[in-house]
Amino acid sequence: MPRKRRFYVAGMSVHVVQRGNNRDPIFFDESDYRVYLKKKWGLPLY
Repeated sequence: MPRKRRFYVAGMSVHVVQRGNNRDPIFFDESDYRVYLKKKWGLPLY
């Protein structure tokens, strides 16, 4: 049986999970994570 469609409400936050294959880590150090935030979300790096 397929999963139900996601339900989105305008203005509400959505929980997002990022995982590697077999739940392997996708970030190996802090700089990997910071680059991801900058590229994906456009967040400033401090």
